[in-house]
Amino acid sequence: MNTARRRRAHPRSSIDRRAPAPVAKPAPKAKPAPKAPAKLRAVSRQPSTSIARAVGASRPQLVAIATIARRTLLAGGLEPARRLFAGLVVLDPADAHFALGLALANDRLGRHADAHRWYHRAAQLDPKDGHADVNRAELCLANEDAATAMKLLARGFDRARRRGDEALAKKARAMLTALNAR
Repeated sequence: MNTARRRRAHPRSSIDRRAPAPVAKPAPKAKPAPKAPAKLRAVSRQPSTSIARAVGASRPQLVAIATIARRTLLAGGLEPARRLFAGLVVLDPADAHFALGLALANDRLGRHADAHRWYHRAAQLDPKDGHADVNRAELCLANEDAATAMKLLARGFDRARRRGDEALAKKARAMLTALNAR
């Protein structure tokens, strides 16, 4: 059995004197932040141009992302769905469906102030759709604001009926009936 011990080098051994101490290199200077592409800079000067058009995102691509976001939301992935809808709203701020999706994701996450704001925005973007009004009315009921909820439900019912959305009209009418029975 070999019991030879390893010899430990003394800090001042000849080996240490021959090898120069490593010199720390200065940290590289930070690069300046990259400039936005010319297409994006042009968008800031032309507010009518959407970012989606500027970066070349097509409508079918945005709809595909919205479909993924909706399925993610329905599967319980609330925060990823919220981020996807937030990105879609940035890319196309004039789309009511994207604003409604962001409102719904915020609502389910418990961010009621944000949800209220985005439901309001969705109702402005598509004044014929009653979903935003009915969902906003539910938020008002949760905050015990029955008067505002009744106004929103009446408007949502009217919009749903005019659009032919019988399921939403039925829901709004049932909520109005329940509120009037109080």
